[in-house]
Amino acid sequence: MSASFRRVTAVAVLLLSSAAASAQSFGSMQIVEGVHVASIFHGHVGPTYVSFTPATLAGCNGNSGGYLSTLWSSVMTPDPHKHAVQIAMLLAAKAADSTVEVRYRVNSQGTGWDRCTIDAIWVQ
Repeated sequence: MSASFRRVTAVAVLLLSSAAASAQSFGSMQIVEGVHVASIFHGHVGPTYVSFTPATLAGCNGNSGGYLSTLWSSVMTPDPHKHAVQIAMLLAAKAADSTVEVRYRVNSQGTGWDRCTIDAIWVQ
């Protein structure tokens, strides 16, 4: 086996190990009902951060919010269409002060806003 082949193989193993570790850092689905959209933040790049009130999303940053998984590449392949649908639902829920159900997962490796990924929102 050549030295360059061993180096390429070693790099591939490291990348696959890193991806597997990243995917495993997210816990199982959590569900919180009876919350309202408090804020929606989206900068010029990156995922959208959403917070909810009351702060009952256990394990999330301030127990209140996380990034939408539709544009967070650490979670899955980004999907701009699904992201637009989620944003529309969130804006409608905020405008109407609707009660929502949030389905989220805690990122055990996160340290701030990246502590949670919001996978689904149900406007009730």
